[in-house]
Amino acid sequence: LAKIPNIIGVKDATGDASRPSSVRQLIGKEFCQLSGEDGCVPAMLAHGGHGCISVTANVAPALCAEMHEAWQKGDTTLALEIHDQLTPLNNALFVETSPGPVKYALSLLGRCTPDLRLPMTDIKGSTKELVHAAMESAGLLDLGEIDAQVKRVDQQTIEFTNFTAKRDNTKLILTGRWLHNEQESITSLVGQLS
Repeated sequence: LAKIPNIIGVKDATGDASRPSSVRQLIGKEFCQLSGEDGCVPAMLAHGGHGCISVTANVAPALCAEMHEAWQKGDTTLALEIHDQLTPLNNALFVETSPGPVKYALSLLGRCTPDLRLPMTDIKGSTKELVHAAMESAGLLDLGEIDAQVKRVDQQTIEFTNFTAKRDNTKLILTGRWLHNEQESITSLVGQLS
């Protein structure tokens, strides 16, 4: 592949963090090697990798960018601290087939619904709990002061109005409906919003 002019690099999702060293010896250091496995990023960078095509960055873009910037500046201690902060999230996002856990995580941030198209189905309640806990651990769900009026429409739908989250002088106001298939998740969301 490295001999084809239009191919400048490769995404390596093998989980073999030492692979960049082997590839570099075969074809040189100019061929771009990107990790496709969020959990291996620092190790792959240490072996000469160039970055990551990240799943976790969809959910935590600022933290992922900070980790890479710290690495590029030579602050490996900070890069590893951020990586450690993201490790539970890296793991949780792959407990089930992607994009289920990622869409659920993004739905917790209000960026999309967790809905999937067939043949994929909703992720398990235990996976939702794991993703939620990992996002809290990474500091991604700290909305600060929350206020909302929530009304259950039926077992699969809640309606929220005047949802307000205040943090760092930023105010977010949403009105809409949350559709979900699991009763416990609705109860959990109502508890979070109340």
